[in-house]
Amino acid sequence: MGARSRSTSLTDSGRTELERLIRSGLEEVSTVDRTAFSAAICLLPLLSPARALRSLTRRRTALEQVVADLGTPVGPEAAPPHALRMVTLWLDLAIAEPGLAARDDRAGSGAGTCRSTRPRGRRRPTIPAGR
Repeated sequence: MGARSRSTSLTDSGRTELERLIRSGLEEVSTVDRTAFSAAICLLPLLSPARALRSLTRRRTALEQVVADLGTPVGPEAAPPHALRMVTLWLDLAIAEPGLAARDDRAGSGAGTCRSTRPRGRRRPTIPAGR
């Protein structure tokens, strides 16, 4: 007996919540966990290019502030060596991230950060409307 397929759709409130979570993952900077950002990047095509650009611009501003706050050198007495190495790694990622976005923008992506690899002529995915 074969599996029965079932179709689902998002409600208006579900679509609003999904967009809020994507924006939050893009805009909020965590020095501990990049999971929300990684997930939001995967879902970036669900936002309009203008909304994605606004969110990524906000992220860049937040990253610059965190780098300025954490960029003050500390001595080995400030934390255990492994913790200091993690902060250094995070700072390296935070400093590199806006540079990658700027490179894509100069390449003419139009979205400001991520160039689509979709074959030409295919529709951009959107958050589906409820039925």
